[in-house]
Amino acid sequence: MTPLYTYFLSTLTMLPALVVYVLALAAALIFWSRAPRASLLTLIGIGILLLLTLVQPALQQRIITTSRSSASSVGQTLQAMSLIFSLLRSAGMGVIICAVFIDRPKLAELRGFEPLPPPLPPTH
Repeated sequence: MTPLYTYFLSTLTMLPALVVYVLALAAALIFWSRAPRASLLTLIGIGILLLLTLVQPALQQRIITTSRSSASSVGQTLQAMSLIFSLLRSAGMGVIICAVFIDRPKLAELRGFEPLPPPLPPTH
């Protein structure tokens, strides 16, 4: 198998996530005028996830095919790489979570009117 074909097969398994990332990028661009800061953070977070999804399989394949080390050493390298990519994915997800909550109105600003005052005490 050629390296490109192997990369294609490994990336194919991530196709559902890739489709969601592309749709999220499109949504961020569509809603840019309504919520520019949230859209920017969404573009950054999704961009990180998309980039990592495309780069990790290529890097793994490169390590496996070009390494002259023992299988154990390659395994340790792949484990370390997986940890690094997991941390980077967490950062991307953190940026997306920030996008969800940025520029949200406070709960008090959402009320349509003030609550009623307490009832008057009974008079005798």
